[in-house]
Amino acid sequence: MMGHCVNSLAWVTNKLAEHGKQLRKGMIVSTGSMVTGQFVPVGTTAVGRIEGLGEVTLKYEF
Repeated sequence: MMGHCVNSLAWVTNKLAEHGKQLRKGMIVSTGSMVTGQFVPVGTTAVGRIEGLGEVTLKYEF
């Protein structure tokens, strides 16, 4: 991941600055995954939930 997690954080900070924005106190930045990878067979629907963050649904069709 860009060699080191600090490099990706710097990239995000620089991209925000290009748009006149910045990180503020209390913001959370994740430089990696919060969940383990899972194999999802073709034809299935997977739902991921993280309390306090929300939900994502993936329907894998081929």
